[in-house]
Amino acid sequence: VYRYLPGNFDVAGKTGTTNNGRDSWFAGFSGDLLAVSWIGRDDNGGTGLTGGSGALKVWAHFMAGASERSLDYRMPDGIQTHWVDDRNGYLTGKGCPHSRMLPFITGSEPRQRTNCSPRKSGIADWFQSLFGRDD
Repeated sequence: VYRYLPGNFDVAGKTGTTNNGRDSWFAGFSGDLLAVSWIGRDDNGGTGLTGGSGALKVWAHFMAGASERSLDYRMPDGIQTHWVDDRNGYLTGKGCPHSRMLPFITGSEPRQRTNCSPRKSGIADWFQSLFGRDD
């Protein structure tokens, strides 16, 4: 994206590729514009493109000329983030197993808290976190 957009122009998006490389998708947004690009063939034949190698380039070229406002990553007023145990929905700590940071409307966050032992931090734990394994 930053081959086509200034490095300080923040955007967010998601690539997509259908089975057998038939379709290349990218959906993304800036501070003032949302756009989706698709590359595919009418006969459902393969394009040889992925979301990143095809549709993303089209999207970035379009946004370079159409969007005027960078994405603003500030948390909206009235929203707070808290670490939550994804097994039971209770508040927990950053270093706890099964913890994930979630946004809440202020005052709607869980009231109960889970005690935990901080997770280990080693290469094995890092690999397990990539693949969602707990064992």
